[in-house]
Amino acid sequence: MLLRRLPASAAACVVVLLACSPAPEAVPPAAPPPAPLVPTATAPTASTAPTPPPTPVASAEPLDTAKVSAWTDPAAVAALAIDCKVGVKAVGAGDGPNPLDCGGEVFEQGCSPDLCSDSTTACRHDCRTACIPCDAACVSSCDACKAPCTDDACRTACATSCGACRQACLTTRDTCTSGVCGARDKTCQKDVVAKAKACGYSRQCAKLHACTDPIYDHCRGSKDPNCFDKAQAACYKLIAPCPAEYAGICGFAGPKFFDPNR
Repeated sequence: MLLRRLPASAAACVVVLLACSPAPEAVPPAAPPPAPLVPTATAPTASTAPTPPPTPVASAEPLDTAKVSAWTDPAAVAALAIDCKVGVKAVGAGDGPNPLDCGGEVFEQGCSPDLCSDSTTACRHDCRTACIPCDAACVSSCDACKAPCTDDACRTACATSCGACRQACLTTRDTCTSGVCGARDKTCQKDVVAKAKACGYSRQCAKLHACTDPIYDHCRGSKDPNCFDKAQAACYKLIAPCPAEYAGICGFAGPKFFDPNR
């Protein structure tokens, strides 16, 4: 193949064209992917040190009422110095009321009919119920008193005041149950007797008994299962003009229940 030599002017034009041609654009390299986040542990400092757990609150064994009879006894004060909320051990069913239990109920049972029993029991219940927040206030005051204490002498002083406070609540309760409720019960009993005399209880009760005595024989052969109840209900109406609740006393205790010479 024969190559023709270009003239000098043509070669110059080629050089100029090559020089004026734009250079190809360079493609920037792809950026590397970001490195994954790795959690870093921070060394604990004085400001980031973990908070220590709270100091457990001391507690005392419940008081034994066989050995402690009042909140002001030395053994009670020693227990209160440890824990203002210290309680008392439960007593047995036949041991009577707990002398240190502010709200303990006392169950009283009598064999004689008593129209004042419900109101007196409710009064005594209210006295015991009022004692509970009184006792709670003593405990809260004791806790606040002991909070800044740094020695046993301070805690004992707070416990002594707490014992006197909790014992005062019991005294108020006892005064309420025996004094206030006792006075109400006496007034109620007098009113019951006065009403019995005014309505002729003895006479009306005798009529009621005369009506109910034959009921057993009358209903013994009856096919009506409600024979006795119906006949008794009819007889109990004979207690009028006395209040209806006097019929129960009549049926249980007889016509002479209110007789002072019985």
